[in-house]
Parts: sequence; structure tokens; C-alpha cells
Amino acid sequence: MKNRTGTIGRRPRIILAAVVAALEAALANHAMAVTYTAADTFDLDSSALEGSGSRSSADGIAGGQQVGYGEGSNTGDAHALLWSGTAASALDLNPSTLLGSGSGSIAYAIAGGQEVGVGAGANTGGGEVALLWSGTAASAVDLNPSTLLGSGSTSYAYGVAGGQQVGLGYGSNTGDNDVALLWSGTANSAVDLNPSTLLGSGSSSQANAIAGGQEAGLGNGPNTGGENHALLWSGTAASAVDLNPSALLGSGSGSVANAIAGGQEVGIGAGPNTGGGDVALLWSGTAAGAVDLNPSALLGSGSQSTATGVADGEEVG
Repeated sequence: MKNRTGTIGRRPRIILAAVVAALEAALANHAMAVTYTAADTFDLDSSALEGSGSRSSADGIAGGQQVGYGEGSNTGDAHALLWSGTAASALDLNPSTLLGSGSGSIAYAIAGGQEVGVGAGANTGGGEVALLWSGTAASAVDLNPSTLLGSGSTSYAYGVAGGQQVGLGYGSNTGDNDVALLWSGTANSAVDLNPSTLLGSGSSSQANAIAGGQEAGLGNGPNTGGENHALLWSGTAASAVDLNPSALLGSGSGSVANAIAGGQEVGIGAGPNTGGGDVALLWSGTAAGAVDLNPSALLGSGSQSTATGVADGEEVG
């Protein structure tokens, strides 16, 4: 998928060493001086579990638990981790029995006692498959819908809520194009959310988050001019709504919805009216209702922003 704005069309890899090094180099080239004031913070680095040279990342939180990944001398590749607020509480979720030798995994989100992410190993032919856990490595379920996607299929799960999971997949049946997916706990339950009628032939899409029976993400195709447009679904491809606020951002604009809760969606957009820079966006279910959250008065000229989470009428990013 075309990388137009923000984190778009991501296909994260399990073997992370080269990726992490590249990210660190990129961050070094775009360093920002930021001051944080924090209270009740916890160091989740679980070196006792991961071994020497360990590193870790926490990517999701709910109900007093956190998910992400860690890697070190004891794990080799990245292993999905589940914490309960302390480094000592870390649980290794990597399902080596399910994935096979040389396996690795990452957990992206958690809700309602379930965790979702991606894994790969000898049993997956080295390809990534979407995973669902219920708090332990032994509970892992392979969500990869190979029947739906076709040969060479690959999938990722990025969001979870209410017993359902969202993400993306691709394979021979999709022309190797990314298609947004919705699961209800099993590979066979997978629903292809890609709105080809809305986006045009050869389109791609990705679902990033789910809440209250709705899913948020992005898609692109001939009908979007190849730009990514934020999308909102209600469980089917036909229900897809194009959230891209072209009136706000200008012609040829692009956008992504990163999170959803309480009938609101947040993300990022860019276009001629933003000078090509990224701005945080807030929607309430329609493109016309989009609000530009970029605090230029606070940040100064040429400022950029992104919104990554929403809850109880507040947004963060």
C-alpha cells in the first residue's frame, strides 16, 4: 500500500533486529526535544525472561495488563509478551508448539481478556499469521484464513474488542493486495472487509481498530486516486464509509483512522490545506464531521501531529 501519511500499510516482520536498527537510525535523524512529566510509571523491561541484550516494547493496554514483545539471548527472535504492570509479571506468549521451531511473535492489542498479533515459524512456512491469545502461549489460535486468502497467504491482527478481531491479510485470492479482515475468534470466521465497490478494482485496505461493532482503518484504490483514505466499517465490506475529509484537507488528500471508541474515530491526514504536513484528525462517523486537531498555536508554524487513541471523549497522540 502507498505510504502516504502516518503508519500505513505496515507489514511488520518477526525477525526484528534489522528493523529495530533502521527505526533507531530514523529516530536519530528526526530527534525531538520532549519533556515528560510522569506519575506511577513502571519499568516493564523483562530481562530476566528475555536474557542478556534484551529489549522490549509495550504496544497495547487494557484492564491493568499490557502487551507487546521482547527479545534477547533467551528468545532469539521477538516473542509476544503479556505484563500485569511489572517486569517480573511478564509472560511469554510465543506459541512455539503452534508455530514450530524458530518461531517468533508480536502482540499488538489487548481487550476483554484476549490478545492479538502476529507470529511465524517452521509450521507457517516462515510466513506471518495472525494470532489470538487468551492470556497464555498454550491458548494461541492461528487466525490465518488461508481458504479465504488463497495460497501464500499472510495475515496480521491489529485490534480486538467484544470477542472480535481486525487486521489485514493477503494471498493469491487477493492478487497479493492487502484486504481488511474481521474475525470472530477462528480462521474460518474471517470476513473480507475490502470495499472494492467503494475504492475501485485492485483496491487495498487495512483495519486497525474495533469497538462497538464498528471497525476503523484505511483503504486505497483507483477511486481514491491511489491515496489512502480513512475508512469506517460496520462489519461488512458493503458498510464501508469513506472518512477522508477532502473539504477540510484539500484535493488529493489522504488520511488514516488509527483508533475508534464511543462513536468517534481518530487518526491522521494530509493535503494541500495542511501544506502537505500530517495533522491529527477526529471524526464522528462521517467525512463531513472531521475536525483538525493539530495545535499549531501551541506547537508553532510547520507543526504536525497524529492521533493514536480515543476514549471517553478525549483523544491522545
